[in-house]
Amino acid sequence: MTTHAVRPPTPSRTLQRPTAEFPRTVADPFFAGRPSAWHSGACAAAGHAFDLSVEGPDDAVDLLQCLTRPLRAHRGPRPVTRYRVLHRDHEHIPWALYADGTRLLLSQTPETLVAFFGWHLNQRMVELTCRDHVVLHAAAAARAGITLVLPGAEEHGKTTTVAGLLRAGWDYVTDEAVAVDPETLWLTPFPKALSIDEGAWPLFPELGPVPGLLRQLHVRAEQLSGRSLCVPVRPPRLLVFPRYVAGSRTALTPLSPAEAVRALAESTFNFTRDPHRNLRVLGALATSATVARLTIGRLDHAVAALDGLLSEHLGRELGR
Repeated sequence: MTTHAVRPPTPSRTLQRPTAEFPRTVADPFFAGRPSAWHSGACAAAGHAFDLSVEGPDDAVDLLQCLTRPLRAHRGPRPVTRYRVLHRDHEHIPWALYADGTRLLLSQTPETLVAFFGWHLNQRMVELTCRDHVVLHAAAAARAGITLVLPGAEEHGKTTTVAGLLRAGWDYVTDEAVAVDPETLWLTPFPKALSIDEGAWPLFPELGPVPGLLRQLHVRAEQLSGRSLCVPVRPPRLLVFPRYVAGSRTALTPLSPAEAVRALAESTFNFTRDPHRNLRVLGALATSATVARLTIGRLDHAVAALDGLLSEHLGRELGR
């Protein structure tokens, strides 16, 4: 049982025509002497270490900074992948994205390039981190020392829900992929910028107008009054499977450990790569956490329900 990583952005403005300005594969001297407007420094998306240099106008730099700033590696792993964004005003297709000298994308707009770059980071994080972690397609947040994991498929409301939790005072772990250490069950944070879809923008008016041609709004946790966690996070004690159903009543429904393991397996990237390890870890997660399904009708009601579940869990912990 295997889930797929996030689908790539719509390629309507993603063009791959041959161009002499941006050859398909280049050696290091190709980049030598080209002006760099900005450099990210060492970054880490869980198991994917990288850096990024940008040649181009400030609008692209601002968008890419929002994606990479939460992933800055303060202890500085040696970059494994070197990304380069190049720009030429006189080109019909002015933007190019390279990784280690191989062209990944040609684009007419910086917005499409940024969307593709974010998707590529997610893909590489999952691919590399699955080697020694169990990686769930899930969002996660923490409060009062308790970790909440929200597994689920795309369009189930994971990012919107975790964004609402951050606004309510929770700390941010990820909105995309949860990396579980198979021995300790601790989580490796992946605090990428939250990718809030267009349909959810009215729920967050404090973010202001959306620039350019974006169809996803990339938001740092701090913009929602949250705090990004950058060190390993305790094993989850709340495991909730969200699903947005328009017009429904928001409700939590308890799940058995067996139901939880099945649902977790459906949300595990590359499950068949190491099914014995993955099933062992999923069983440990399901039996050590409070497990429920969350039907979401309104965001504020969902946040209140999760706050209540946290309070109940803390009450049980204190009562022992």
